Amino acid sequence: MDTQHKPTRLIGPEDVKVGHYVTIAHESVECFKLNCSVPGQDTIDVLHVEMRYCGAGWPMKVLAVSQPYVLVTDPRGRSFNLDLRRYRLARLPKRFGATAFEKIAASPTA
Repeated sequence: MDTQHKPTRLIGPEDVKVGHYVTIAHESVECFKLNCSVPGQDTIDVLHVEMRYCGAGWPMKVLAVSQPYVLVTDPRGRSFNLDLRRYRLARLPKRFGATAFEKIAASPTA
């Protein structure tokens, strides 16, 4: 077993702490479906879809937590809020997160 490398792990909202390096792993989306199969009995169904986030792996650093919201910053210096009811986070190992954050921030194309 490789003991030098820690894996990235999905974390629950209660495990997000200031200073952690995280990435968005999944995004939950609600879609509405109108069911008109029975005349006069139209219904609207809510479909919950969990999708792999297209920016998965992009490191962010947690600045503040107020459940269900998390304030993060990215390597480009932009700060924004994440709603943990919509996004599922994965915690990056500290060494990897810090290195990736630093290298991306120093990149001229970042």
